[in-house]
Amino acid sequence: MFGMGRAGNDDFDLELREVFFAELEDVTQSLDRAFVIWRVNALDPGALKDLRRGFHTIKGSALLVGADALGDFCRHLEQLTIRLIEQQVKIKVTPAMIVTVEQAIALLPAFSKSVRDGRSPPPQAQAIANRAQRLVA
Repeated sequence: MFGMGRAGNDDFDLELREVFFAELEDVTQSLDRAFVIWRVNALDPGALKDLRRGFHTIKGSALLVGADALGDFCRHLEQLTIRLIEQQVKIKVTPAMIVTVEQAIALLPAFSKSVRDGRSPPPQAQAIANRAQRLVA
């Protein structure tokens, strides 16, 4: 279950959370744009770096506001994109990889809502994270 913030509900935590939600929306849009490019050209290094950067940013920001489940979710996607970057020449991008990244990005608005409402993560989050872990292994 998500916490509402690490230090309680004082003004700083509320302001930090609002900044987090605005950033999450912006980063999700960036991830959408990078995904469109990557889906067409899986070897595009810029798109892969943008995907990694987006998941990394959300991971760090989520952990700052106590949204640990979202942070963990994005950690798995970041690890997948890191593997794709590091082994770009050796690894073949599979349809499962593309679908996993696409579904993860598509789930971010629902994840944001669950964090905002203090509810559990969307039910499909665990399946997507598990698939990302298997693809990295």
